[in-house]
Amino acid sequence: MQVILLKDIPGVGQKGSVKSVSDGYAMNFLIPHKQAEMATSQKIEELEKKRAEAEAIKVSQLSAWKEQAARLLNASVTVRTDANQKGQLYQQLSHKAILERIGKELGVHIAEDALRDIKPIKSLGRADIELELGGKLVPFTVFVERES
Repeated sequence: MQVILLKDIPGVGQKGSVKSVSDGYAMNFLIPHKQAEMATSQKIEELEKKRAEAEAIKVSQLSAWKEQAARLLNASVTVRTDANQKGQLYQQLSHKAILERIGKELGVHIAEDALRDIKPIKSLGRADIELELGGKLVPFTVFVERES
């Protein structure tokens, strides 16, 4: 019997794949536990349509990431915040503040999970960070200045 898997099942296949399994396994376990559904021609067509849509979205997202990476390559932003006389910040510079500044200065809006392995920024000066866009690491510089 052919089924469409609704969940990843070890030894059988991954979610969204069409697999042949024994009738008993499908009817007594997979379908009652909502881990699979019978693969009719209509459902297979719907599955292929969803895959094509997902691939189109992935391609457009990848091109958007490439465009953003090109705009951010070797770019920098300046963030102004409160600091003491020794140049230590009163509170660590947040990822959100960095991302807001990138959006305002460069017009590029990126997700917070794009920031990679950032050491806490606790003092004035230059901080080199990396952004991950579409699997590619982009070097980026943040200058931290005292707010007047």
